[in-house]
Amino acid sequence: MSTNKIIGWGKCGIKMGSAAAMEDIVEGSTSLSVEEGEEVEATIEGGEAEARKTKPDKYILEFERRIGDATEVTPGFVENGGDVEVIPENVGAIGVKLTGCSKRINLSFDSTDGLKAHYTFKTKGAHDASGALTDVILAAKGSVNAPVISGTTPFTTSTSVTMTADDGATIYYTTDGSTPTSASTAYSAAITLTDTTTIKAIAIKGGVSSEVATKTFTENE
Repeated sequence: MSTNKIIGWGKCGIKMGSAAAMEDIVEGSTSLSVEEGEEVEATIEGGEAEARKTKPDKYILEFERRIGDATEVTPGFVENGGDVEVIPENVGAIGVKLTGCSKRINLSFDSTDGLKAHYTFKTKGAHDASGALTDVILAAKGSVNAPVISGTTPFTTSTSVTMTADDGATIYYTTDGSTPTSASTAYSAAITLTDTTTIKAIAIKGGVSSEVATKTFTENE
Protein backbone atom coordinates (compact mmCIF):
# COMPACT_ATOMS: atom_id res chain seq x y z
CA MET A 1 0.00 0.00 0.00
CA SER A 2 1.41 3.40 -1.01
CA THR A 3 2.35 5.96 1.68
CA ASN A 4 3.24 9.54 0.77
CA LYS A 5 4.52 12.34 3.00
CA ILE A 6 2.37 15.45 2.57
CA ILE A 7 3.45 17.88 5.32
CA GLY A 8 6.52 18.37 7.50
CA TRP A 9 7.07 20.79 10.38
CA GLY A 10 10.25 22.38 11.73
CA LYS A 11 9.33 23.75 15.14
CA CYS A 12 5.95 22.81 16.58
CA GLY A 13 4.14 21.70 19.70
CA ILE A 14 2.26 18.43 20.06
CA LYS A 15 -0.95 18.05 22.04
CA MET A 16 -2.09 14.52 22.96
CA GLY A 17 -5.67 14.22 24.17
CA SER A 18 -6.56 16.87 26.77
CA ALA A 19 -2.99 17.28 28.07
CA ALA A 20 -1.08 20.55 27.65
CA ALA A 21 0.90 20.92 24.45
CA MET A 22 4.42 19.47 24.64
CA GLU A 23 7.24 21.75 23.50
CA ASP A 24 10.14 19.24 23.81
CA ILE A 25 9.68 17.99 20.23
CA VAL A 26 12.84 17.36 18.18
CA GLU A 27 12.98 20.07 15.52
CA GLY A 28 12.24 18.74 12.02
CA SER A 29 11.04 15.34 13.25
CA THR A 30 7.31 15.90 12.76
CA SER A 31 5.64 14.75 9.55
CA LEU A 32 2.23 13.77 8.23
CA SER A 33 1.84 11.04 5.62
CA VAL A 34 -1.18 9.52 3.94
CA GLU A 35 -1.66 5.83 3.30
CA GLU A 36 -3.73 5.90 0.15
CA GLY A 37 -6.92 3.87 0.11
CA GLU A 38 -6.83 0.54 -1.68
CA GLU A 39 -8.92 0.21 -4.80
CA VAL A 40 -11.16 -2.84 -4.94
CA GLU A 41 -13.66 -4.15 -7.45
CA ALA A 42 -17.26 -4.78 -6.55
CA THR A 43 -18.76 -7.64 -8.52
CA ILE A 44 -22.20 -8.73 -9.60
CA GLU A 45 -23.48 -12.22 -10.25
CA GLY A 46 -21.34 -13.87 -12.89
CA GLY A 47 -18.16 -12.21 -11.62
CA GLU A 48 -18.20 -9.19 -13.90
CA ALA A 49 -16.81 -5.93 -12.50
CA GLU A 50 -19.62 -3.57 -11.56
CA ALA A 51 -17.60 -0.64 -10.23
CA ARG A 52 -14.40 0.37 -8.51
CA LYS A 53 -14.29 2.07 -5.15
CA THR A 54 -11.53 3.32 -2.87
CA LYS A 55 -11.19 2.31 0.76
CA PRO A 56 -10.69 5.30 3.09
CA ASP A 57 -7.26 6.92 3.30
CA LYS A 58 -5.42 6.66 6.61
CA TYR A 59 -3.15 9.38 7.95
CA ILE A 60 0.10 8.77 9.83
CA LEU A 61 1.70 11.36 12.12
CA GLU A 62 5.25 10.78 13.32
CA PHE A 63 7.42 12.86 15.65
CA GLU A 64 10.24 12.52 18.16
CA ARG A 65 10.23 13.88 21.68
CA ARG A 66 13.22 14.36 23.97
CA ILE A 67 12.81 12.60 27.30
CA GLY A 68 14.96 12.53 30.40
CA ASP A 69 14.22 8.97 31.44
CA ALA A 70 12.76 5.87 29.77
CA THR A 71 10.13 5.63 32.51
CA GLU A 72 8.43 8.78 31.16
CA VAL A 73 6.79 6.75 28.37
CA THR A 74 5.48 3.23 27.80
CA PRO A 75 6.97 1.78 24.60
CA GLY A 76 4.82 -0.47 22.41
CA PHE A 77 1.58 -0.42 20.46
CA VAL A 78 -1.86 0.74 21.64
CA GLU A 79 -4.87 0.18 19.36
CA ASN A 80 -6.90 3.00 20.93
CA GLY A 81 -4.26 5.69 21.36
CA GLY A 82 -6.62 8.67 21.33
CA ASP A 83 -6.25 12.03 19.63
CA VAL A 84 -3.15 14.02 18.65
CA GLU A 85 -2.70 17.55 17.35
CA VAL A 86 0.20 19.43 15.76
CA ILE A 87 0.40 23.08 16.80
CA PRO A 88 2.71 24.94 14.39
CA GLU A 89 5.00 27.70 15.64
CA ASN A 90 3.71 30.48 13.40
CA VAL A 91 0.24 31.95 13.04
CA GLY A 92 -1.18 31.04 9.62
CA ALA A 93 0.87 27.84 9.32
CA ILE A 94 -1.04 24.60 8.72
CA GLY A 95 -1.62 22.32 11.70
CA VAL A 96 -3.45 19.01 11.91
CA LYS A 97 -5.61 17.10 14.36
CA LEU A 98 -6.08 13.32 14.12
CA THR A 99 -8.74 11.55 16.16
CA GLY A 100 -9.35 7.94 17.18
CA CYS A 101 -5.79 6.85 16.36
CA SER A 102 -3.66 3.85 17.11
CA LYS A 103 -0.34 4.75 18.75
CA ARG A 104 3.14 3.23 18.75
CA ILE A 105 6.13 4.41 20.82
CA ASN A 106 9.74 3.34 20.27
CA LEU A 107 12.83 4.54 22.14
CA SER A 108 16.15 5.57 20.62
CA PHE A 109 19.32 7.42 21.62
CA ASP A 110 21.78 9.60 19.77
CA SER A 111 24.62 11.92 20.76
CA THR A 112 22.79 15.07 19.63
CA ASP A 113 19.35 14.77 21.23
CA GLY A 114 20.00 12.05 23.81
CA LEU A 115 17.14 9.74 24.74
CA LYS A 116 14.13 10.13 22.45
CA ALA A 117 10.67 8.65 22.14
CA HIS A 118 9.50 8.13 18.55
CA TYR A 119 5.70 8.38 18.27
CA THR A 120 3.59 7.05 15.40
CA PHE A 121 -0.15 7.86 15.37
CA LYS A 122 -2.36 6.38 12.66
CA THR A 123 -6.00 7.08 11.89
CA LYS A 124 -8.45 4.28 11.12
CA GLY A 125 -10.21 5.82 8.13
CA ALA A 126 -13.36 6.92 9.95
CA HIS A 127 -15.76 8.56 7.49
CA ASP A 128 -19.32 9.77 7.14
CA ALA A 129 -22.09 8.46 4.88
CA SER A 130 -20.75 10.46 1.92
CA GLY A 131 -17.29 8.94 2.31
CA ALA A 132 -15.64 12.10 3.67
CA LEU A 133 -13.00 11.40 6.31
CA THR A 134 -13.95 12.52 9.83
CA ASP A 135 -10.77 11.66 11.72
CA VAL A 136 -8.39 14.24 10.20
CA ILE A 137 -8.68 18.03 10.32
CA LEU A 138 -6.19 20.32 8.59
CA ALA A 139 -6.41 23.98 9.56
CA ALA A 140 -4.26 27.10 9.77
CA LYS A 141 -3.14 28.12 13.24
CA GLY A 142 -5.25 30.98 14.51
CA SER A 143 -4.17 33.83 16.73
CA VAL A 144 -5.09 34.48 20.38
CA ASN A 145 -5.05 38.00 21.78
CA ALA A 146 -2.88 38.76 24.78
CA PRO A 147 -4.85 39.17 28.01
CA VAL A 148 -5.71 42.63 29.31
CA ILE A 149 -4.37 43.33 32.81
CA SER A 150 -6.30 46.00 34.76
CA GLY A 151 -5.80 47.65 38.13
CA THR A 152 -4.75 50.91 39.81
CA THR A 153 -1.11 51.95 39.75
CA PRO A 154 0.50 53.52 41.63
CA PHE A 155 -1.48 52.44 44.69
CA THR A 156 -1.51 52.95 48.44
CA THR A 157 -1.80 49.94 50.77
CA SER A 158 -3.28 47.54 48.17
CA THR A 159 -4.79 47.22 44.71
CA SER A 160 -7.09 44.69 43.05
CA VAL A 161 -5.92 43.33 39.69
CA THR A 162 -8.20 41.69 37.13
CA MET A 163 -7.43 40.02 33.80
CA THR A 164 -9.59 39.34 30.74
CA ALA A 165 -8.99 37.36 27.53
CA ASP A 166 -10.72 36.01 24.43
CA ASP A 167 -13.80 33.85 25.05
CA GLY A 168 -12.78 30.28 25.78
CA ALA A 169 -9.16 31.17 26.56
CA THR A 170 -7.43 30.36 29.85
CA ILE A 171 -5.12 32.95 31.40
CA TYR A 172 -1.86 31.91 33.07
CA TYR A 173 0.25 34.42 34.96
CA THR A 174 3.36 34.99 37.08
CA THR A 175 4.23 37.61 39.70
CA ASP A 176 7.97 36.93 39.99
CA GLY A 177 9.04 38.37 36.64
CA SER A 178 9.33 34.97 34.89
CA THR A 179 7.69 34.20 31.55
CA PRO A 180 4.34 32.43 32.04
CA THR A 181 3.56 29.03 30.52
CA SER A 182 0.65 26.58 30.74
CA ALA A 183 2.30 25.31 33.94
CA SER A 184 1.98 28.73 35.63
CA THR A 185 -0.88 29.77 37.92
CA ALA A 186 -4.25 29.88 36.15
CA TYR A 187 -6.22 33.08 36.68
CA SER A 188 -9.66 32.58 38.20
CA ALA A 189 -10.43 35.67 40.31
CA ALA A 190 -9.14 39.14 41.10
CA ILE A 191 -5.66 39.30 42.66
CA THR A 192 -4.87 41.60 45.60
CA LEU A 193 -1.39 43.16 45.59
CA THR A 194 0.19 44.90 48.58
CA ASP A 195 3.72 45.41 47.22
CA THR A 196 5.22 46.60 43.95
CA THR A 197 4.70 43.67 41.55
CA THR A 198 5.14 42.94 37.85
CA ILE A 199 2.46 40.65 36.44
CA LYS A 200 3.10 38.76 33.22
CA ALA A 201 0.26 36.82 31.61
CA ILE A 202 -0.61 34.76 28.54
CA ALA A 203 -3.89 33.45 27.17
CA ILE A 204 -4.13 29.91 25.75
CA LYS A 205 -6.99 28.61 23.61
CA GLY A 206 -7.03 25.34 21.70
CA GLY A 207 -3.35 24.83 22.43
CA VAL A 208 -2.46 28.23 20.89
CA SER A 209 -0.71 30.75 23.14
CA SER A 210 -0.86 34.54 22.95
CA GLU A 211 1.99 36.98 23.29
CA VAL A 212 2.99 37.89 26.87
CA ALA A 213 1.16 40.82 28.46
CA THR A 214 3.13 42.70 31.13
CA LYS A 215 2.07 45.34 33.65
CA THR A 216 3.84 46.66 36.74
CA PHE A 217 1.85 47.84 39.77
CA THR A 218 3.81 50.22 41.96
CA GLU A 219 3.16 50.86 45.64
CA ASN A 220 3.48 54.48 46.76
CA GLU A 221 6.37 55.05 49.15
